Amino acid sequence: MANKPFVYLNDEKVPLQEGETITGFLRRLDVQFKGTAVVLNGKIVFKEDYDSLKLQPGDNIELISVVGGG
Repeated sequence: MANKPFVYLNDEKVPLQEGETITGFLRRLDVQFKGTAVVLNGKIVFKEDYDSLKLQPGDNIELISVVGGG
């Protein structure tokens, strides 16, 4: 039996679906896009790239909540 692919999300293993983009991944996990920054393998991902960037097994994803203040 083959191992299922996964990514690390904030240091926890999360199953990865084949060909999944950042948009699909965030929607599947019910993550709010507004106010959330995505860091993929140590680099910030721009929102305009969410639909085209496909995740790879073993990728390290960090979700950071952006909070405004004054």
